Amino acid sequence: MKMVDTLLGCHHINVDARRTSDRCTPLMTAMMKHVPSHPKDDCLDIIRLMVERDEKPDFTVTDTRSGKTLMMFAVGTKDVRVLDLILQAVEKDEARRLINMTSRVGNSAVHMAAGFRADGHEKDSRVKEQMLRKLIMAGGETNRKNNEGFTPNDWARNMIEKVAKLK
Repeated sequence: MKMVDTLLGCHHINVDARRTSDRCTPLMTAMMKHVPSHPKDDCLDIIRLMVERDEKPDFTVTDTRSGKTLMMFAVGTKDVRVLDLILQAVEKDEARRLINMTSRVGNSAVHMAAGFRADGHEKDSRVKEQMLRKLIMAGGETNRKNNEGFTPNDWARNMIEKVAKLK
């Protein structure tokens, strides 16, 4: 952790530099590796350091293969704290834009959250609902169709309606 902090403190560090092998940025990589339930793989502090520094990363950067955005990677961590870090680091209009950006298959961050499978696990269901609430409250569109014609409402109508009532 101290090493990451030191490196991020160096002048002329490019936090948006892409790895040669997969073209991922350091922030994308930290989000992909983040597993909050495993202390060894919990990258929240590293993600926080990168997001909260004075020179912010480019939040519009996308994965060159899938077209996934950093907001989608944040949702993919299934850790509400990571999503909160991104939402708090940008202005409201920028958050709305980031949430509604789409991947190559036309999915937005709201599609991703709506598509989570809770499989009857209460914790997973709670995380899904919290993520949907935060995304919708920040301007996420629930009726936007992906390339196959599906909307987040198609995948999580009851939960989205519940969240919309809380708005």
